[in-house]
Amino acid sequence: MKNYVVCLKFGNKYSPEYVNKLQSMVKRHLTIDYEFVCITEDATGINPDIKTIPLATDSNVAVGWWYKVDLFNKNFPLKGTILFLDLDIIIFNNIDR
Repeated sequence: MKNYVVCLKFGNKYSPEYVNKLQSMVKRHLTIDYEFVCITEDATGINPDIKTIPLATDSNVAVGWWYKVDLFNKNFPLKGTILFLDLDIIIFNNIDR
């Protein structure tokens, strides 16, 4: 089963640099095999080695953090183990568990 680390960037509250820094922290503190994915409506400025999934802005979900609910949609394109991380966290130790 594949492992994913997923974040969500919507609107302009957080710049693409938050996504890039989060990926960098995960890379330093996660030693198991995983793919880093960002769900966003605008991938501009996000490192090209980060997989992006277009945000379904046409859904019935209200804007903002409510888009996190899409992770539980049966049609969500990622299948496997998903670790969701908010953009405003700091990882300073191993997160393998």
